[in-house]
Amino acid sequence: MHDDQIELVEVESGDGPVLLSCRIRRSPRARRMNLRVKNVGEIVLTLPLRSKESDGIDFVRANSKWLERKLSEPRTNPSLEQYFSKGGKVSLDNETRTVVMSLNARPRRRSWSTKTEGELHLSLDPLAPIENQLLSLLRSLAKDWLPPRVHDLAEFAGEEVQKIRVGDQKSRWGSCSSKGTISLNWRLLLLRIDLQDYVIFHELAHLRHMNHSPAFWAHLETLQSNARIRDREINKAGKILMTLGRELS
Repeated sequence: MHDDQIELVEVESGDGPVLLSCRIRRSPRARRMNLRVKNVGEIVLTLPLRSKESDGIDFVRANSKWLERKLSEPRTNPSLEQYFSKGGKVSLDNETRTVVMSLNARPRRRSWSTKTEGELHLSLDPLAPIENQLLSLLRSLAKDWLPPRVHDLAEFAGEEVQKIRVGDQKSRWGSCSSKGTISLNWRLLLLRIDLQDYVIFHELAHLRHMNHSPAFWAHLETLQSNARIRDREINKAGKILMTLGRELS
């Protein structure tokens, strides 16, 4: 995998030349250059593996008017509170759960409970910002729940995981280092169960194949079927889920 890099690109705007921060990534799937502005206002340039970076920079500059228009559009990320109020769910204990929020916790005593089947109860402090509490609870819950799930699936896959980390990655659902460390995004809790497991299986497959070769995909299919279909679903889900909690992180 190629690491993303950040470049400052000078483009023309209605107010004269401006410097824009652009994330450049290379993809073996890309057949042509692609430029997009994510919901958080981040500019992302995707290049085919053999494209020159200088050609990519020229491509950004050639689309300066489009960028100026896109960046001027109002962008409001949905809050976690809004997401759950509109039916957003979490996946825990191999079960999809509805989130029930209650403002009944004593100061600094927020908590969660999974005692009720099909529900995740979050007890929040009414005097503290709700969004901060939701983010803190979900990240803590992910650190409790995801590592045991990784070990369970690793046993099924016949793998041994050296170390597991749960973080707040900006765009990645997960990664696997050359030393065998598996890193996961806390937002995996917001995926339905089969997609949550897919991300974990995907990273477990990298313990044998540190690439996305045909051998990698063939091995991944032995762990969970329809891997490429789920991969596309993950990318689609990320357009919304990756923005949640972003304003605070």
